[in-house]
Amino acid sequence: MNEQRTLFDVKVRSHQSDKTKLGATKTGFGMTLAGVLLLGLSIVAISWAGTYWYFVIGAIGGAGLIIGGLIYLLFSLIKPTKSVICLKCAHEHKIFKNALSYVCTNCNELLLLSKDPQQSLAFSTCPYCGLKTAASSDAAPFLCPDCGIMRRTDSKDVGPQKECSGCGFRVPEEAIYCVSCGSMLKTDLQSWTEKEIKDLVNDLDWRAGKSPRGHLYFAKALLHSLNAFQNRDNFKDIEYSPFHLLEESLISLEVAANDEKTHQDCGKLLPEIDRTYARLLNWELSVIESTLSESGSSEGFDKIPVKDACITPRRRLEDLFGEELQKYGSLGKWNADLLKWEQVKSPTGRPLDKYRLVNHDKLKQESTRFAEWVAKSS
Repeated sequence: MNEQRTLFDVKVRSHQSDKTKLGATKTGFGMTLAGVLLLGLSIVAISWAGTYWYFVIGAIGGAGLIIGGLIYLLFSLIKPTKSVICLKCAHEHKIFKNALSYVCTNCNELLLLSKDPQQSLAFSTCPYCGLKTAASSDAAPFLCPDCGIMRRTDSKDVGPQKECSGCGFRVPEEAIYCVSCGSMLKTDLQSWTEKEIKDLVNDLDWRAGKSPRGHLYFAKALLHSLNAFQNRDNFKDIEYSPFHLLEESLISLEVAANDEKTHQDCGKLLPEIDRTYARLLNWELSVIESTLSESGSSEGFDKIPVKDACITPRRRLEDLFGEELQKYGSLGKWNADLLKWEQVKSPTGRPLDKYRLVNHDKLKQESTRFAEWVAKSS
């Protein structure tokens, strides 16, 4: 399989940077430098253009960034640290003492830590799916990254159970999938994206603890959840853009597809991904055309669904599978740049937080292409 870093690897490494002294120092320095540049630009604005309000806004913003950056730098330098050794690869990390989780930047192993820096790590095995997670003995209860049940490091309890609708096997009520037949058990997207409880879609620590099979089932759960919505009005209930959720599904699928044990199962999922994308393209087209019809203007888009968020992870999957795309029954390559936009300006030429839709013919063509493929493949 492909040995290069996945998109998920890049996201996790960026997420971990502020848990180390070096990463936090870089962040503080970056904020300070950005503040200096913004302050400099505000001075240029009033010196050359005589734009007073640009100077005031730039000066306040620049000063705020400089002060915030310097404070961040100071705290990163005096904040106490601790040493953590990864159980999987034995790589040593210097991280901040108050960090309760860390993802090894050498092997991507999730480490669940104790408040007591003297507590050592040991592998804890999930009593349901068997996933091994590196955790200290007094680590707080946590959701199993693979199957989603609540785990404690020294407990064999899987919680309340029910029968799997696919095979009748006794499964935990909170499990994402059945370990016996592989059926999906959890596809309630709303509960996955409720920030007040726990945002599982964007919880990178939780997702980093997954095995390739866990990433595969996570991708399946997001797809099944999106496919449960029958019309475009239902998407209003989703916390995030459906394109963002499809993007996260593809990002996890790339991790699973890079593993020999789950590569074939990922390939079998490609046609379902294409069908999901077809529905989202049709939904986006209906949103745009109804907005144009109701407003009579192409300037009514203060915030538009993300057009090409899925293209980058999709391209990586296309490269990874190559000719296998056709073998698994996929439509093939997805087209990009389906919408053409230009920013609206005020009568004085100042850019506004609005965009004019110049052309969406490519979106119509892509939606038609996918609809014809779905009709033929059904």
